[in-house]
Amino acid sequence: MIQFILGSAVALPLYHIFNRYIARQTNKRHINEDLNYVRSGDNNVNFLSDIISRLWSNLRVAVSARIRKTIEPILEEMGLPLKLVKVDLGVTPLRFENIVVRELQKSSDEAGYFKMNMDMVWNSTCDIQLKGDHLIPKFGIANITFSGRMQFIFNPLSDVIPCIGGIQYGFVDPPKIHLDFTGIATIANSHLITDKIGGAVNSALEKMMVLPNRMLYKMDPTCDYLKMHLPPLGIARITARNGWGFQVEKRTFKDDVPDVYLKISLGHRTCQTKVIKNNLSPMWDESMDFLLSSHDQKVTIEAWDEDANFFEEDDFLGSTVLTVGDFLLSSGSGYAKIPLQIENKDCGNHVALNCQLCPLSSKLKSYQMPPSDHDKNHLGGLVTIIVVRAINLPVPKEEAASCVKITYGRTKLATGVVAYVPEYDGLAGYDPLNPDYDATFQIPLNYEHMQLDRTSRIKLELVNGKKVIGTLELSHADLMAAPNTTISETRAIGEGALLQFDAAITGFESNAPQNGPN
Repeated sequence: MIQFILGSAVALPLYHIFNRYIARQTNKRHINEDLNYVRSGDNNVNFLSDIISRLWSNLRVAVSARIRKTIEPILEEMGLPLKLVKVDLGVTPLRFENIVVRELQKSSDEAGYFKMNMDMVWNSTCDIQLKGDHLIPKFGIANITFSGRMQFIFNPLSDVIPCIGGIQYGFVDPPKIHLDFTGIATIANSHLITDKIGGAVNSALEKMMVLPNRMLYKMDPTCDYLKMHLPPLGIARITARNGWGFQVEKRTFKDDVPDVYLKISLGHRTCQTKVIKNNLSPMWDESMDFLLSSHDQKVTIEAWDEDANFFEEDDFLGSTVLTVGDFLLSSGSGYAKIPLQIENKDCGNHVALNCQLCPLSSKLKSYQMPPSDHDKNHLGGLVTIIVVRAINLPVPKEEAASCVKITYGRTKLATGVVAYVPEYDGLAGYDPLNPDYDATFQIPLNYEHMQLDRTSRIKLELVNGKKVIGTLELSHADLMAAPNTTISETRAIGEGALLQFDAAITGFESNAPQNGPN
């Protein structure tokens, strides 16, 4: 959806607005060691919402077609043979609020780039109708409520119009989505269907455009995708020290002293501490690692009381949500004392945690000393695979519908499909026989990956339709022996086709946090 918006009229106005902010310096600046940005009020982004409002009658048609092509294959993979017989997104356009424009940064090639974050909000009456087989009658979605914070990266910058090589965009955290279904009550086990549809929507978004995944719009079709790539900030290592303030639950036969554990989530990953039995002041001293792409990503911390009864759910003891940037500032060199809340009210329970940013490094100490069985929440490093393009696909142009599939252990990934579209024939930058995939995949090396034999290989398959054109494999030894532990090549992959890719393995550097409060 944003691809259409940015392609029409948004990117350059945003760039000029950014220059105006910096030149006039009229906005309040908040500068510190970790975060450096310029804030602006909602009025400054009304122009963007106005543009979308005026384009909405066209956008809703284009976006509806994209939704149909994206969601139906995912539903089929999930075992729901549903067809979207109608997709009408309604007359209410989405809007943008709360813009944050960050300072101009220098990239490795000195070209420069900048980032911008904003909230996307949408609440629309719509008419989406789905039809299954004879067991699933037609039903629909009457309303969509959607909100999430997006990050835009304008990179690389140049002195030649359009001044921006490309724009990468994605949600900082998984967005909140609510679908109101109609005509579903008469279907047996309807909750299973609605859950799967909601899961398909979330899965599609997370795979495409929730950090570290981003989508791309090339302002300059000739821009090299490798110059657009920005690596993650590093690994956020969060250490849970201890908790206090927990209370005994009064019961008829025997009072219950809580068995407390923490769940900590960042991005797609959730880790859990060990359970401390019968303790009002639990001490965990456990750390866990998360791939970090933005200081604005949110950390969710939840405390739970484990229930020994199999038939009862664990008891919720409070939670809090804060950004990684705020967490880093509050942690400093020690531990942050964090109050927990239940229904937005302090509940008296507290936890002490530390957040440390561990930068990525071509030194593979963390990879060569993999996590032990006792610290499965640790990461050993990061594998990054960038698939740029294929060359000379051995198929008729009209039959081109190719992608690249990646397999590493049980991790399976794939680029988007680049297919022949008659309407696009002849457009600059579009060639289905020499397709640009421009896709980045970041695989944090968790405990499971680290247990793989070091001779295990990363497999890349070039696929057209259901036919595998060819395969190439990379070993860990190849990556570790390469300069800067990076292979950047164009290799033959089969039947005369070539594949341009970049693959790297990195470790990270860390220092243990200081002792925290008791």
